[in-house]
Amino acid sequence: MSKKDNVIKIPFNIVEDYIGSDGLDFEYDGEEYIGQEISEEWQDDDGQYFVFIYKRKSDGKYFSILTMYRRYGYEDYGFEKIDNDGEMNEVKKVEKTIYEWVRI
Repeated sequence: MSKKDNVIKIPFNIVEDYIGSDGLDFEYDGEEYIGQEISEEWQDDDGQYFVFIYKRKSDGKYFSILTMYRRYGYEDYGFEKIDNDGEMNEVKKVEKTIYEWVRI
């Protein structure tokens, strides 16, 4: 397992087989990663994007990973295989207060 700071490099076959657009639990390098949620999901002209949050069972740390399904054809044709760099970054959930001006 290659680590730099708080980044774990996951092999592409695990990303393709377990993460994809499903966020399935998986094991890698003796560690179990439990899918928690999709924190972001969007689509544009290039493809569909999903940001998954995983919890590492051994120490309770959380990691995010971005996956993308590239679009093929034009607009309505569909999406092909995943495109991903396999990097899981350590994350933490923080509370954020947003103030907005609204018409009354």
